[in-house]
Amino acid sequence: MSGTKINMQIEANTNSNELTFEEGFDKFIVYCKIKNLREKTIQNYRENYNRFIRYINEHTMLSNISQLNQSDIDNYVIYLYDSNMKPTSINTYLRGLRAILYFFVENDFCDSLTIHMVKTDKLTKETYSDIELFKLLTKPNIALCDFTEYRNWVIINFFIATGVRASTLIYLQNKDLDFSFDKITLTYTKNRQSYIIPMSGKLKFILNEYIKFRKGNPEDYLFCNQYGEQLTLDGLKHAISKYNRKRGVTKTSLHLFRHTFAKRAVMNGMNVFVLQKWLGHSDISVTKEYVNLYANDLALNMQSTNPLDTFMNSKSTQKEKTKTKRIRLNI
Repeated sequence: MSGTKINMQIEANTNSNELTFEEGFDKFIVYCKIKNLREKTIQNYRENYNRFIRYINEHTMLSNISQLNQSDIDNYVIYLYDSNMKPTSINTYLRGLRAILYFFVENDFCDSLTIHMVKTDKLTKETYSDIELFKLLTKPNIALCDFTEYRNWVIINFFIATGVRASTLIYLQNKDLDFSFDKITLTYTKNRQSYIIPMSGKLKFILNEYIKFRKGNPEDYLFCNQYGEQLTLDGLKHAISKYNRKRGVTKTSLHLFRHTFAKRAVMNGMNVFVLQKWLGHSDISVTKEYVNLYANDLALNMQSTNPLDTFMNSKSTQKEKTKTKRIRLNI
């Protein structure tokens, strides 16, 4: 019996060195499911794999994973460059591919490979301007508008007040709102770690009113469609896009609300560690990018936050108050 097992193991190892790309990717998907990765994450891997395998089939003679070498990867990066693709987009595709190829390497399907991210210029993340926010946050007439328009207005207020991801928002339930202690529990997050954020006074007032119209049970989704069902991500994108355009705002990206929250939090002096916790970043370097990106905007507020300026302004104010008091006494 033991000899049979050894022979089977040798055969398995031999076959693993001749795996086709499709067979290797199937094993990777099984690995992803064992790790209980979200379906959206797995779908992103599929898209990155399909893009890479098209290149392999059209531009190489490779038939199995063991034939892969470093020059194939380098040539793929050049191919993406030649496709007039932005460096940021190239990096997005390479990150997804890296997880797949490193899985191949770790399981000895091919020799060691290295995927280097390409150099990119750090551009300021686009946000909603003051004028655009004024248009979006102007409250509709509840007596005249339908539930969908009112719900969309509440959603945008929620985005600006919390900076949550769209994927987190659609999973919020009525019971996640704690009006007694002014807090919101975020249960569905990117890193699968639930956490609590404060509920601002303005948002509390808005949500209190919204719940009276929304009603429902504690387990019901907070932001539902007109039939009381959970909003889908595509449904939310379509609803906000339509809402924005109706109000004369051409920007429709949901993620811009998160950028807008982060920028204004930085401008208002929020501590980077607090911002990291609030945004749910597992790596603080991601949070620090916001601080670095908005450094120029931060300089605009320097006189109102600089210790010397604020101290001198306070001293001047005190002198004015003293002078006023003395004048009043003389009268």
